[in-house]
Amino acid sequence: MTDDLDPPHPPQPDGRAAPEAGSRLYDTQGVVDDDSTLARILATTAAALWMIDEHNRTCLVNDALCELLGYAPAELMGRSLFDFMDEEGRRVTTRNLERRKAGIKEHHTFRFLHSSGAEVWTRLIAGPVTRPDGTYMGAVAWVTEITAEQAEDEEVRFREALLSAAVDNSPTGIVIVEAPQGTVRVANPAARAALPGGHQQLVGRRIDEIAASDWAHRPDGSPIPRGEGPLYRALAKGELTRDEEMLVRYPDGSERLILNSAAPVRGPEGVVHAGVLIFADITEHRRLEQERAELERRMIESARLESLGRLAGGVAHDFNNLLATLMGRAELALFQLEPGHPARAQLGKILETVQKSADLTRKMLAYSGRTPLDAGPLSLDDVVRAHEGLLRASLPRETRLEVSLAGQLPPVLGDAAQLRHLITELVEVAAGRDLTGPRTVRLVTASTVLAPDPEATHPSTRGLVGEVVCIGVADDGPPIPPAVRQRLLDPYPSGSRRLTGGYDLSLILGIVRGHGGVLELPQRDEGNLVVVHLPATEHESTPMVEATSGLHLLVVDDEPEVRDTLCELLEALGHHAQGAASGREALSLVVHQHFDLVILDLTMPDLDGAEVAQRLAGIAPELPVVVCSGWAPADVLPRFKDSPPAGLLQKPVLPKHLVAVIEKVVQSAG
Repeated sequence: MTDDLDPPHPPQPDGRAAPEAGSRLYDTQGVVDDDSTLARILATTAAALWMIDEHNRTCLVNDALCELLGYAPAELMGRSLFDFMDEEGRRVTTRNLERRKAGIKEHHTFRFLHSSGAEVWTRLIAGPVTRPDGTYMGAVAWVTEITAEQAEDEEVRFREALLSAAVDNSPTGIVIVEAPQGTVRVANPAARAALPGGHQQLVGRRIDEIAASDWAHRPDGSPIPRGEGPLYRALAKGELTRDEEMLVRYPDGSERLILNSAAPVRGPEGVVHAGVLIFADITEHRRLEQERAELERRMIESARLESLGRLAGGVAHDFNNLLATLMGRAELALFQLEPGHPARAQLGKILETVQKSADLTRKMLAYSGRTPLDAGPLSLDDVVRAHEGLLRASLPRETRLEVSLAGQLPPVLGDAAQLRHLITELVEVAAGRDLTGPRTVRLVTASTVLAPDPEATHPSTRGLVGEVVCIGVADDGPPIPPAVRQRLLDPYPSGSRRLTGGYDLSLILGIVRGHGGVLELPQRDEGNLVVVHLPATEHESTPMVEATSGLHLLVVDDEPEVRDTLCELLEALGHHAQGAASGREALSLVVHQHFDLVILDLTMPDLDGAEVAQRLAGIAPELPVVVCSGWAPADVLPRFKDSPPAGLLQKPVLPKHLVAVIEKVVQSAG
């Protein structure tokens, strides 16, 4: 198109008129005869025409080129070709013009600048223009706009680059294989790192060559036959595979668990042209899953054991209240009968039966970890030495006991009888496994210092920090089977150890917990060593006290039989005893009367023992309080943090224990 200010027929340099308007040819060099057929063709063609002279000035254009670049003819004619491109285009054009001068014809893409400043992408078919003598006089080009196509091509290239970057940077392995030969066309770094021999070149190789070695296995360890892997099935059968696990064995002997997904790539006609395999190493993820499942199992086991322990403790408490009355009445009857009376023998049998019942409740408390302790500082080595002869005598003839004592162990605060029972149980458990033939049981002691550990060895035990004394027992048999290991702490009635292959550690666990220790069990296939950790102590033994009598005692218990029996026992022992049926009654009596000591029940309907003790401390701070309960000390003492009791009696109460506690409390208070 011409500018409106231009004359309708701008004259040519030689004076000739330009072609008629409509589609014009603008020629400053008189290259084309205006009246020729060629002129009409060049002027009316839809293709843009651009010719420059040997000085790179525009000398011939048509309307199509003017419209393409957005200039009027006068704005183009005579101007340098370099005026319509950026700096990079000028460098490229300089090289191309040298090729034209050399007589080279070619086509290529090029970016011009529109009059608005926008980029105009074009495809050029360019060649040199020579004089009759063959000398260079300029260049000519047919110019076709491809801006839209170029934008689409750039978008395609961008997407391809983005996809390539995503594949290369993907943490999962990606392999693309061409059908039907099975040639690898794409293998990203993650795939090369994960596959055996992946450090070698994979692209261009056939999957038969890569999978030639026997490294692919099912999760159970059985080999995957050739042709049955997910990528093979995608190529041969067009099969889609999602999340199929494979065990990969590497030349160094290590194994990794791989999760595979494979899919066929089909053409428009439905034929499989390629297969894509995406896989991830889930070894660590599976390990964490297993650890989480094991932790959940341990938590459930801990809750189960805790609930059983609470149930056992509650039943023991109720039985102890009943036994307290039976034992107290029987003891009172013995006090009242003359020596040689025929009924004394029967009462002795009753007391013997009650004592056996009390032993059963103690076992229940032992399982719950709440056994009352007759604790004192002692050496674990001394306990083992004193008990070693009995241990050897109790073992089967074909079982040999090896004892290795550390020597110079720090003392532990423990009940010697219960620790002897614990050692006996540990040794008998190891010797009683369902094994045949000679065996050796090893018992060792040691001391160590434990650092804080957020994960206890077993959920039913609590963490232990500081200096500890250890005793471990193991036999030379095979590791404990997993099915048995899961039931080691289950309580079974006497004679039922066969259910766990000879193991029953429920009572051992209770004794250990009662001593504030930790029971360490073997995990997985780590053998059969059972270790008990007990906290070391620096306590010294307590001196004995002399007997006391003639005290004014207050007995507080809501159970009439228990209260009356205890009062009568105290009267028989030479004291003056008065009963109170509730905490409020006890507080009222203390305000108006003088008492040397209060024996206080824990569980009462109006005010419990802990609240009564706290109020007594405000009314009579010097008045000693002894708590008497069927609950274990581990359940009782934490409830008296604000007003700790001077002593503790465990129901059923034996007269000798009653005397010992009263004497100890009075001696301490005096």
